[in-house]
Amino acid sequence: MAKKAKAKAKAFAAGTVEPPVKAASTAQAGSLKAAFDAHSNAAGYYNITDMKAIANIAAFLELDPEVVRKEMVAIDFDCNNMVSFAEFALWADKHTVGIPLGIDVPDKRQWQKGCPAYWTTIPEPEELEEIAPAASVASSAAGGDSGSAVAFVPVPEDPDPSDLENLIGAAREFDWDKVWEVLDERPGYVDMKPPYRVFAAIHQAAFEGQTDILKKYVEEYRGNPKLINKNGETPEKVARDAGNAEAADYLAEACAKAYAPVAGGAKRRKLAPVGRGGGAVEDPALMDKAHEIIEAAKWQKWDDMLELIKANPGSVNLRPEMRKFGAIHQVAYAGDAEVLKKMVEYKADPCLLTRDYETPLEIAKLESHTSAVAYLSTVEGADSEGASIQAAHGLIDAAKDGKWERVFEILEKSPDLVNVRPEVRLYSVIHQAAFHGDIEILRRLIEDFKANVKLLTKDGMNPLQVALSGKQEVAADYLESCTPTIKLDDDFITYPDQEFVKVTDLVTLETFRLLLEKSHKKNCNWTRDRDGASGSHIASTPVPTGYEFVGAVRNENPAMWRIYQVYREVTKMDCSTPSTEGEWKSWKPITLEGIDWSDFGYCAEANEWPLFHSSIPEALNAIARTGFTMKKLGSGGTTGGGGLYGDGTYFGDSITKADEYARRKVEKGEFKGCRTAAICRVVGGRHFYTDKDVADKEKPKFAQRVLEGHYNSTVGDRLKLKNSFREYVVYDASATYLEYIIYYRRKGVPPKHI
Repeated sequence: MAKKAKAKAKAFAAGTVEPPVKAASTAQAGSLKAAFDAHSNAAGYYNITDMKAIANIAAFLELDPEVVRKEMVAIDFDCNNMVSFAEFALWADKHTVGIPLGIDVPDKRQWQKGCPAYWTTIPEPEELEEIAPAASVASSAAGGDSGSAVAFVPVPEDPDPSDLENLIGAAREFDWDKVWEVLDERPGYVDMKPPYRVFAAIHQAAFEGQTDILKKYVEEYRGNPKLINKNGETPEKVARDAGNAEAADYLAEACAKAYAPVAGGAKRRKLAPVGRGGGAVEDPALMDKAHEIIEAAKWQKWDDMLELIKANPGSVNLRPEMRKFGAIHQVAYAGDAEVLKKMVEYKADPCLLTRDYETPLEIAKLESHTSAVAYLSTVEGADSEGASIQAAHGLIDAAKDGKWERVFEILEKSPDLVNVRPEVRLYSVIHQAAFHGDIEILRRLIEDFKANVKLLTKDGMNPLQVALSGKQEVAADYLESCTPTIKLDDDFITYPDQEFVKVTDLVTLETFRLLLEKSHKKNCNWTRDRDGASGSHIASTPVPTGYEFVGAVRNENPAMWRIYQVYREVTKMDCSTPSTEGEWKSWKPITLEGIDWSDFGYCAEANEWPLFHSSIPEALNAIARTGFTMKKLGSGGTTGGGGLYGDGTYFGDSITKADEYARRKVEKGEFKGCRTAAICRVVGGRHFYTDKDVADKEKPKFAQRVLEGHYNSTVGDRLKLKNSFREYVVYDASATYLEYIIYYRRKGVPPKHI
């Protein structure tokens, strides 16, 4: 039998058989971390030019090696052909589902379990894949009348899939003793497989061809002999294709017995959709195929996608609720006009809307794919703008004239006009707002009407660039904060929208009041940035004598939190590993001194810190929704030529320093007249500490230390160097989470500076 397994392993390597991967170190991995470590170098990095490593990790993920290679190139931001596990884990968590990451985070389908216990807008986690339905297991597998009652009754699925990878991994290795051990503990796993896997355990047994193993699997553990794999194959077909006639004959006999009609029949429950759950899917088989079609389109596997569409025409225009794009939107995003033509020939709907109500044509325009735009513009009905062009002219004219009441009156009736820019117009409505520089107008357009902050003018400028060209600096600050560098969309999970929750807990409010008191620097506290602290440059602007805490809101953003949580746990793991370069040392900022943060769950092992970041109120609100952008580099630096410690996002441990950037008051609502600062969670990890002056030529080295994997952050101790303020800098948006916005007033200054 060992000889036979080796021969099959050879066939896998040659690509002649679709298979369990036999590259031992990867195939045996029980988690993404273990699979990554099997091919990482001594420094813990993955060489993306090593095609053998790419092939093995792709097999572990059950993705195409070329797809994985392209994705790894895309996340190799410093272009050194090396990818860290943090980068890899964040990518994999976004693009796969059900694979154990090997770090202390829950399965993302139960993301609720990872949110802070004190958040109040989070629903209870739902069970994973309630039960295998008749349509997708029994009757679909049999290919017969789904209304006929049969003798076979499937084993109810186990709602906890945490050990499922162990079962599949053991089956892929033909380690049947281990399989029986897992099934004894988890009998509900018998017909289960993660949705990204091609084979369940019974298909692995059919592929190997041991009849006695199959008998035990079917007769003792009640495995389904007609279970369909991801490719639509039964175990019998898998066995025959592998040349295992005896095993195939047994499976045919087992199927005949299991699916013999009987009176009465077993009751079936409908399938609860993967993700956040919801109502029962009327035809889960069609939706499953829609997922497959969209996945193929997402990775630009056009031949596979078109074959799936031909075989499953009823799924081509389905877009599962959790997905932003349908298949035709993925093709429009890629910009392939020839594939779009074939899709339309196969009855793909050129008017199909994304989750954000965009047509394929609008997607192609946003990505500047001229050939795709040219084709879709000729398809009848594809140009959703056609009937709206005249109305859009009226909207843009009103914006150009600054008649904003009229603008919002039009948008209330026709919100779909917000991102329409007729070809003859230089600006759309959001570009006009950016040109005028009105923050509140921009906020309403973006938050209330979903104006696209990446929409281009006729000459190729985005709203931020329009604001900068018009010297609208405050508007530019706001627009920059609305331009995310973190992708929050997930094709498998629909996270709830971000919400602000007013803090009413007296203990938490007292913690924040104490934080302002203890982090205020009472002397040697003036820097030249203070002169801009009241919204315009005023020489010798005074430093407040203190700060009156007024209130706070908590930012509950599950999609953003998931990304931050994965990064934090990877960093925690990394910090526990000895390093010859960046030795891990604990660091305690002023914000952690003398204040009890025990209820907040800060992770000392990852140097997780509560730090300040200030800006105008509208910008902090935008950051709470989309995360910090790393595009405005060195915004907290105190010297010319970019940030003092290189290109990154800057934080502080003193409210006095943070307050220098609180340059605009809240204009309405409960906190009218207050200034704002954010309390952010920041993962410092292995921090590079410096108490020296920095020359301009040395600035790039700070970010480079992080890119090379030696450090996660910089602590610039200017408190020790010049008795001013410490600077904390991170170079990855995933290392930050804006959790609270606090509202306060300045004390001891003239009214114009309060």
